Amino acid sequence: MKNNLLEIRDAVQKFELHNGYWEEIVRDEKMGISYTEFKQDNGKNHIFIAMDENNLENMLTYAEKRSRENNNKPQDTYAIFIFKVREINEDTYKEVIAIEENEFIFKKYVFFYTDSELSSYCTAENEMSFDESIWGDRRIKDFTSLISKFVLRLVIKTPIIKLNFSPKELDSYNKILNDELATSKATLEKINELDIFIENQLKDSNMNVEKVAESLLNSLLEE
Repeated sequence: MKNNLLEIRDAVQKFELHNGYWEEIVRDEKMGISYTEFKQDNGKNHIFIAMDENNLENMLTYAEKRSRENNNKPQDTYAIFIFKVREINEDTYKEVIAIEENEFIFKKYVFFYTDSELSSYCTAENEMSFDESIWGDRRIKDFTSLISKFVLRLVIKTPIIKLNFSPKELDSYNKILNDELATSKATLEKINELDIFIENQLKDSNMNVEKVAESLLNSLLEE
């Protein structure tokens, strides 16, 4: 299964980026890995990696190897893994969280997507604007659309994109919740339990948000 690093890089380039430049895409045929790097003018390095077999652990190992070879400073290095999946489910989120929560060596982001999302985006990209007006695009405002999921996830997972979110009219919380419940195993009782858990953590201790998130993740993984 061919990786889509070139297509994803082209999608990223349509947005306004922080000042910097791209290196050429390097292909490691033996490992089935494609690699490029975006170097910001402020010294930050952004490693983009995609793998034909879509193995996050192997991509992480390769990113660490390239970072050492390039003598990148860990505090100024970010790895963005291009992770194509057949479907997005609970196992996908577990894989992504396991990589992103491990901040050893450098900061990591996993841009995960499906072929259907990429195909929908490619069909519509020539009709879209990639400045602030994108948030008014009906395809992006529809959070259930494949294009919206692809674009919003790309912006969130790619720190070199300069574009900021602007205020939007959102569906009511109850409608969004009901839509999510229709395609999820989650229950209202479970959501209420999580709400109470987070509220108690913030109220009864001096934990910061990152520690609360870590505590929540550990609680979920123990189940």
